Amino acid sequence: FEEFICKIESDRVITDIEEFKQLDTEKQVLALNKLRNMKGSRAMIELLEQVEPSSYSDEVLGMLASSYNSTDQEDLAIQTLDLERARS
Repeated sequence: FEEFICKIESDRVITDIEEFKQLDTEKQVLALNKLRNMKGSRAMIELLEQVEPSSYSDEVLGMLASSYNSTDQEDLAIQTLDLERARS
């Protein structure tokens, strides 16, 4: 479903961190899915690394950890998941 939503929206992908931070969590997740689908996990990591990861929602942190893991950065994935667990 999320992939379908990404396709029916404009082809523009959010790559500006200030614009991204203004979105609510649901729209952030959709924007990240779109970015990852169109430009790859590394592009998503580059966007999210512009701000301290602890400022993100658990959902966004989970996506960041998953992207780290898919780009062979397991240590960063674990650190990111630890941030998520520390808030719980």
